[in-house]
Formats: sequence, structure tokens, C-alpha cells
Amino acid sequence: MVFPSLLFIGVWLAVPALALWVGVGKGWVVLSCLIGVVLAAVIAIVTYPFMQIIAAHGQGTVNFTDDTLRWQVGRKQHSIPLHQPYRASLAADSTDPSVPGNVTVEIESKTAWITLHWTNVAPSDVRRWFPAPYFIEETALTPEGGDPGFNLNGNDPSHYVFLEALLTALWRTRNQNRRFQIYARFPWDVPPRPQYTHILVIDRGNPTPAEMDLLACEEQRVFFSVDTLKVSPDYVLDVDTETVCAMPLGFVRAELPGEGARAIYDAKVNLTLAVTFIGHDARGKAIKIDIPLFTDEPEEVIALARYVNWWYNMASQPIENETRSSPAGPRFT
Repeated sequence: MVFPSLLFIGVWLAVPALALWVGVGKGWVVLSCLIGVVLAAVIAIVTYPFMQIIAAHGQGTVNFTDDTLRWQVGRKQHSIPLHQPYRASLAADSTDPSVPGNVTVEIESKTAWITLHWTNVAPSDVRRWFPAPYFIEETALTPEGGDPGFNLNGNDPSHYVFLEALLTALWRTRNQNRRFQIYARFPWDVPPRPQYTHILVIDRGNPTPAEMDLLACEEQRVFFSVDTLKVSPDYVLDVDTETVCAMPLGFVRAELPGEGARAIYDAKVNLTLAVTFIGHDARGKAIKIDIPLFTDEPEEVIALARYVNWWYNMASQPIENETRSSPAGPRFT
């Protein structure tokens, strides 16, 4: 873009000009030229991302043809072919599936990343074009919320058709979507039927016969694991050195730490996450259990939490009078 170049030249010339105006010696003028170059470079580098954002709002173009998303910001062109590996996430405001709201599509490859925002699109349309509601987050990001990107309007027929074509292609190429492949490991269409509806804390050194049978059965049915957690179609099992915590799916919910999925998506590093599971004990007392998980695939934790909450929301079991286990004492209360 032209503006960063002008900014660089302006700062570079301003520093020695200021030195001449002050009336310093020749040596200081030469030194000020060098300082001006360094300062101009630093300012240009720092401000360039903001210029890119401005360009995205005022000068960006985007199109989708031949299963390839292409866009231009200023003079720089980018593309993401969907027939090659990529990561994509979808979000649609879902207060009422039939009421038009905001939709966000984020796609990234090894070399490019793009965010697309739509207004005035019904979540039911999004689910029709991408028929995996468990993968679609319920709260769409917005530019007003500090998430820059291309802004489109579902009331514009061309923008609406663009979204339909893009989501249809994302569904058709979902096997290339590495984020979707994590979600595909969970049986979203198989309702859990746990034998117990409360959280069990099983002493590994002295389990009851019923607890031994439960663990033996569920261990054989595990289809997903991350760190100490194992997931079967009916339970989430937290296995440590002394106990096994069996949490029945449909009767517990999960909370991600801090700012939730957004912060985890952005981290892109190995993380230790304290995921909170909330349910009841055998006496009906509501409890919270903090389980630290170390993973080099943070998105697995996001998918796990969504799977747990998916079945909890299906069962609509409100948990009241919650109490949290003490960090300094036992993990369970």
C-alpha cells in the first residue's frame, strides 16, 4: 500500500530535519539520518497490520470459484483452495433459527487466513447448506466486536448466493477440514444411555463389583481420549492414579477456561487447560470438577466440551446450587 511507504519516508526525513532545525553539528545530523531510518522502519512495521484492516474494509474484494476462495486486500492477493487441507469454523446466531442474524465463516490454510461476516442470514439456512449443527457455534463474531474481516449482507442476493456456494463447498470438502475431522470422531447422532445419572468417584484400589463392571465395559467402548480423559458413548472418564471419575453424558456440562473457544483457537500452542465439569453426586448435590488437561491439539478440548454440552442441552437438565471442589483439598465435594 502507498500509505506505509509515505509514512516511512516522512518519518525518515523528519528526524534529520528536526536535527537541522535544532542546529546540531554535522555528525549529529548523520546520526539522526540513521536513527530516522530505524524509527521509520519500526513505525511502518507496527502500523502495517492496521493498514491491512483498513484496506479490508475499504478496498478488499473476495470471490469464490472452482472451490477456491480468492480475495485481495490492497495490492496483495490471497487464495485458499478447498480441495487441499484447511481449517474452517462456522458460527450463526441461534436465538431463533428462523430469524435472520449474524453469520461468521473463518477459514485458514498454511499460508492464508480470512474471516467473512454476514448479516441478515437465518441460522436455518446455514444448517441447510452445512447440515452439521453440532459444528456450528451459536454466537457469531462481528466487526464491531473487534474481529475484522469482509462484511457482507444476506439481503444482497449476490452475497446470499456467495454464502450458499461457500457453505455447500465446505460441506462437500469437509474431509479436508482438519477442524471438522476432530468433531467427526464423536457420535453426535447416538444418544447416550448411561446406567447412572450422577457423577461417580471410583477408588481404583477398592472398587465395588458394580463399579468394576462399569469400568470394564466403558474402557472397551472408549472412542476418544485427551490426556487423562477418556470418552465412551455414555460417560466421560477421568482416570488418575488413585480414582476414576465417571461423568454421565447428558447429565453433566463442561466449561472452557477464560474466554472459551476463541482464546483457545487463537493460542495455537500446547496448552494446559482446566476444564470444568458440572453435575451432581449420588446425594443430588451439585458439584464442579476442575480437570487440568495438557494437549498439543487444543481444538480437541473444544470439541470435547461441545460434545458434552450437546447432550446436556438435549436433556435440558438444570444444575442449581453449584459448589466447586477446593483446589487445596480433594478434587470433588
